Amino acid sequence: MRLFHSAQRGSSAVGWIEGAAGTGKTSLLQAVAERAFQAGAVFLNASASRVESVVPFSVIRQLLHSPHLTPDEREIADTVLAVDWLHAPQDRTTGEFDIVSRVPAAVLSRLAGILLDISQRATLVIGVDDAHHADLASLQVLLFLTRQAGNNRVLVLMTECVRATRSHPLLHADLLHLSGARRIQLTPLSPHGVATTLAARLGGAAAVRLAGDFHAASGGNPLLLKALIDDLTLGASDTVVYGESYRQAVLTCLYHAESTPLAQALAVLDEDASPALVEEFVHRDAEWIGQAALALRAAGLTSDDRLRHPAVSAAILGGMRPALRAKLQTRAAEILHSNGAPSAVVARHLLAPRQTKAPWAIQVLREAAGQALGDADVHRAVGLLKQALRDCDEEDQGTVVRLDLARAEWQANPACVVRHLPYLVRGVRAGTLPAATAVTLASWMLWLGRAEEAQALHAELAGSGADLTGLALLHPGIIDGLPATTPPATPDAAVSHAVVALREHGTQPGELMSMLAIATLIHLDRIDQAERACDVAGPLTPLTGALLHLLRASILLRRGALEPALAHARDGLVLVPTDGWGVAIGTALAVTMSALTAMGRHEEAEEHAAAPVPEAMYQTPHAALYLHARGRHHLATNRPELAAAELARCGTLLRRWGMDVPSFVPWRADLAMAHLALGEPETARTLAGEQYAMIGSGTSRTHGITLRALAAVAEPAERQRLLRGAVKALERCGDRLELSRALGELSALYRERGKSAPAHTLAERARVLAAGCGVVSRPAEPDHDGDPLTELSEAERRVAALAAQGYTNSQIAHALHVTTSTVEQHLTRVYRKLKIKCRADLPLLSREPSQAFG
Repeated sequence: MRLFHSAQRGSSAVGWIEGAAGTGKTSLLQAVAERAFQAGAVFLNASASRVESVVPFSVIRQLLHSPHLTPDEREIADTVLAVDWLHAPQDRTTGEFDIVSRVPAAVLSRLAGILLDISQRATLVIGVDDAHHADLASLQVLLFLTRQAGNNRVLVLMTECVRATRSHPLLHADLLHLSGARRIQLTPLSPHGVATTLAARLGGAAAVRLAGDFHAASGGNPLLLKALIDDLTLGASDTVVYGESYRQAVLTCLYHAESTPLAQALAVLDEDASPALVEEFVHRDAEWIGQAALALRAAGLTSDDRLRHPAVSAAILGGMRPALRAKLQTRAAEILHSNGAPSAVVARHLLAPRQTKAPWAIQVLREAAGQALGDADVHRAVGLLKQALRDCDEEDQGTVVRLDLARAEWQANPACVVRHLPYLVRGVRAGTLPAATAVTLASWMLWLGRAEEAQALHAELAGSGADLTGLALLHPGIIDGLPATTPPATPDAAVSHAVVALREHGTQPGELMSMLAIATLIHLDRIDQAERACDVAGPLTPLTGALLHLLRASILLRRGALEPALAHARDGLVLVPTDGWGVAIGTALAVTMSALTAMGRHEEAEEHAAAPVPEAMYQTPHAALYLHARGRHHLATNRPELAAAELARCGTLLRRWGMDVPSFVPWRADLAMAHLALGEPETARTLAGEQYAMIGSGTSRTHGITLRALAAVAEPAERQRLLRGAVKALERCGDRLELSRALGELSALYRERGKSAPAHTLAERARVLAAGCGVVSRPAEPDHDGDPLTELSEAERRVAALAAQGYTNSQIAHALHVTTSTVEQHLTRVYRKLKIKCRADLPLLSREPSQAFG
């Protein structure tokens, strides 16, 4: 208010209030007007506008029509403006900006004189808002007035918005160089200022919670800050709301800053904006861009030459008409493409409606979709390809794009490709798609259970030379690509083939061959190799992620980790809708059923056993796993007749397809148990013997399972040897569930022979192992002979506990930080004190899994 007090004392002054849009210039003028009124001064105000900037004296007319003028003064002013000005000779000179019509001195003198007369009655304060839009005639009058004011009580206040367009020289070159002129610059609020404002409006607690977010979104601009507060209170929310008030405030700032083209460029280009691209986008010179950037920064809309907050960008984009936004997005894509930007970058700007249908744009969308699919971003890939398909004009190009789209949608939900199949089949027949595409289409049909369509397409391919080996292996009951008598490959050869496939394909999205390779390792009892392959999996699509969950579930199931196996199986089923699983639902249900059956949750297992499956599944290897799981479920629920039927059908299919490998599905061992339950021991013995003959000797999981089956049908004299062999094999392979079963059967054998002490310790070990797997076991029988474990020292108990869990002497030595010799000595004393001969007879001394190995 120092300028006002100076004017009151008879020393005229000029105040130039400069600031960005929304920083409070108008509010400051209003505050001065209020103080002037209270001090008895006369306040004349005018607001210049862009529309009236070419209308002579538009600002002066507002000042002179004030009620503070006497009727005579208003009449004189009207006469000067309506008569004297129109009849005065015009003096036109060319200025730096345009042709300036100089107002005659007589007119200037009479208009300024009216205002000076008011200052004789009281201090005169003239406020002109947005003076940068004032017409040149009014500026000349104001300049004349300030020069003539001298010792009159006159204060002239003008506001100017920081904007992209430079103001007329009269404002800066002349007015601001007068004696007594002062420039007042308004700046945005600091973070502390924002917090203080919030505290006054919303309270201290809200200010502490919201100040950071409010400053980030407003940049301290009072107009934007007020809009955020309004949106918050209107929405009755306790978090920041970027509503309609905020959007309108952003657009208002852009309008007054006259920087809309630059702001739109920044919003559309977003993270791709660079100085060179922005200059090309807005079609303006560097000087205009620099001034517009300054205006946006001053208004708190940008930071580091980018829009400071996503809400600012959203407000700018939302303020555009759809047609304009689409046009600008297309222009952004064209500029980026012409400047060699990556396809993924260009494609971001091709997803708006009404885009260009140029061939380069379609190719960019396809390339970007391929990159997105490589990153497992299926949703983005599908969106890009749908846009490409909409923009295709040519039938040939449209068919190729549709194939890309089908491949992407397959990774999210295979059922989605059904709508594309008729178009793609026509494309193969018409030659617009490569002949090899037919193999892909056939595989999709077979997965989805559309066997008749696949067979028809297969018949067309008979002379094409297409490689159907993969289809024949996955769908042997439908595709007669391989003879039914083809013998299975040796396990070693199959493992080598799987390792090569993993090396070639890795576990990247869409590489189902790698998933098949991991499955091969699992079904050949190469569990450790399979798990390592799962651990290096790259980005996964929903489909490959679901399959990887099933693979992990299968691995965990073969280790006896039932709860984690069930969790992985269910996670896999969630990732892909039920209709998308096709014939593979057989494997998903098999893994889930197997885990539930082993855990004793038979009602849940029954629900999965009763779930509908595609009929075509029974012509694929999925059926073998499914029938085996159902058979074991029936066996566990005392339905041996049903179990025998399911398991026999499983064996028939595997033999028919040349895929009868016991490690894949050890169906004979379970069928032997079913026949034993039916009172047919000879049949059971034959089946167990056949399986043993197929696998030979070894220490694999399948070997242990087979020895258990042989023991069940063997003479009592052989049973102990077979069960000990089963325990040894199962300890080596790490299947804790099958090991618990073998230990339980060995315990029962000892009990039959009256050896209660080892029977008890083995039963306890079996019970704790089964419980650790997730099986709810029966309570342990009471120990009538006392607990021999009390005789062991703490060190001996620790060694024995790890040995009972299957760890080797060297592993135990490493875990306990002792020598292998020390471990051997401890075990010798343990065997002697417990009166046992080997680690297979060890009880599990701790009911909790050992943490020794992390």
